[in-house]
Amino acid sequence: MFHKAHVSALVICLATGSSALAGDVDPPPGSIAPTMISLEDIAGRCVNDLTGDATATHLITEPGSYSLCEDVTCEPGKSGVAISLDGLPPGTYGFAINLNGHTIQGVPGCLHGIHARPSAASESHITLVDLFDNGARGAGGISNTEGDGIRVESASSVSIFSTTVTDSTGNGITVTGGTTRECTIVDVGVSNAGGDGFALAGTPGGKDRLVFVDNWPSVSGGNGLT
Repeated sequence: MFHKAHVSALVICLATGSSALAGDVDPPPGSIAPTMISLEDIAGRCVNDLTGDATATHLITEPGSYSLCEDVTCEPGKSGVAISLDGLPPGTYGFAINLNGHTIQGVPGCLHGIHARPSAASESHITLVDLFDNGARGAGGISNTEGDGIRVESASSVSIFSTTVTDSTGNGITVTGGTTRECTIVDVGVSNAGGDGFALAGTPGGKDRLVFVDNWPSVSGGNGLT
């Protein structure tokens, strides 16, 4: 029996000084300005508002959280959504994409559904989920791509939760290249992949940590897990 895992991710950055001092209890003069964070900031930026390039319908070039606001249809010769670290100074960057119940639909001649491109100078942490705001599993997914459903290259850590990949000509999910030290895949279904369901073995030097729970591969041309 399989038990579904509903997973949500929260990243908190804290800046600390050498000491903590109590401030003035009297409010500053003047009117009080709103300090609430907008729902847009919480949900992340809308992927559909992003322009693409020669090989991506929508291109993410800045670290942060992103959500699909509507379905994405790939174009011939392009991936639906790509992540690129080109142009960023060397460093470590985090990217999170929530399908938010929407789909990435392939067309004849397209590439991958989601493609995290390789980078020689920087490292990335990639998180992909399909969850609604209340934490429930979304009904979206990635389908009918002529490359891989999800392809991640040269990321130092990869986390994929609660989504599906169907009818990809290549692998369902590929994690390859670089030095991926941590890979976590939970509650992910791959159906009718032309290659491997989960191709996770292509990392030189191996992985320090692999978590693979409640996933189900169905393939027509390769192996379920490599």
